[in-house]
Amino acid sequence: MLGCGQNALRMICSCHPGCEEQRACCPDYAAACSPKANLSDSEVAKAANGSAEEEQVADAPASTSSPAQQTQTNLTEELLGRLRTAKGPVDMKFYMYRAQSDADYLPENINAADLPGVLWYLHNEIIVSTPRKYGVTRILRFEVTMQNTQDLYNHTRSQFGPFVAFDMGRCTVPNCQRLWDKYGYVVGCQTLGSAYTSATTGNPGSWYSLPGPCPNMSYNMPKTEQCLTANPGGSCYEVTGERSCTFHVEHAGEIKLDEFVGIEDYEMFRSSGKQEYSVVQDQGIGLSFWDGKNDPANCSRRVRHAQDLFHQHYPERPATLAEPPCR
Repeated sequence: MLGCGQNALRMICSCHPGCEEQRACCPDYAAACSPKANLSDSEVAKAANGSAEEEQVADAPASTSSPAQQTQTNLTEELLGRLRTAKGPVDMKFYMYRAQSDADYLPENINAADLPGVLWYLHNEIIVSTPRKYGVTRILRFEVTMQNTQDLYNHTRSQFGPFVAFDMGRCTVPNCQRLWDKYGYVVGCQTLGSAYTSATTGNPGSWYSLPGPCPNMSYNMPKTEQCLTANPGGSCYEVTGERSCTFHVEHAGEIKLDEFVGIEDYEMFRSSGKQEYSVVQDQGIGLSFWDGKNDPANCSRRVRHAQDLFHQHYPERPATLAEPPCR
C-alpha cells in the first residue's frame, strides 16, 4: 500500500520547505531540493531576482499525442493560468492513484500519488518480491477535489502543504500535529526524482497525503468522539478550503495489476519460477513489462498504458484531468 511503512520513503527527498519544519528533510535536501531542481528556467530567474511572481509555473509542453492527452494538456494549461494569477488557495480537481490490495477502506489518512508516482512505487517497492509485497493486486483511481487553507498560503505561498507519511492510518513523521495546528488539515505533496514522468507535462511524479479524522491514530485504534471532534481531518463533501474541509475523494475506477502487466494467472506465473522484475538484472524473468526501471522510454510506455486501460474500462469518465504542479 502506498506509504505503508518507512521503506516507501527511503528514496524520496522532500522538496517542500515544510520538511525543514517537520525535521523530515533528506540529507541532500540543500543540493537536491533547490529551486532549480524542479523549476523552469524562467522560474529560476524569478526566484533569483526575488520576484513576487516566483510561485508562477511554466506552461506545460503541448502534446501531439492522443485526443485524451491533448485534453489533459488543455486542462493543465487552464489550471496553470489560474495559478499564475492566484492571490490565495485555488480549487482544483485532479486524479490521484493508489496501489492497494483487495481490502477496501476509506481514502483518508493515506498516501496516494499521481500516475507516474504510483508506478514508481510499484516498481521500487511492490514487484521487487514474489509474491508482491503487501498483497497489492490493483491500482485505484480517485477523483479528488481540493482547496487548501488560506493559512497555508499566507505562510508558504504554496497550494500544497508539506507531505507526511501515513502507516496504517497514522502519521509517522515528526510534528504532524503542529503542522495541522498551524495550517489546518491540508493536502500535502512531494515530488519524486525518477524516470517516471507525466505524459503531458514531462514533470516527475508526485506523492500526496490526505489527512482524515484522528490522523495520529492507527486504523486498529478506536476513535473516540472526543478525538473526532478535536481532530476532524480535512475530508468533506463540499470543499471550502476551511481548516477541516480541504478535500473530497470519489472512487473513479481501478485496474488489476495482472491485466496491466499481461499475466493471465499470477499463481501459475510465480510457481513456474517466473518473476515480474529482478532488481539485479533490471528486467523480468519470463516477463519483459518492467524491464528498464530507469529507462525514460519504457517508463513513459507504462504510464501511457495505464492511462489507456483506465480509459478502456471507464469510458464514461474523463481519461485525464489537469495535473497541478507540486508546489
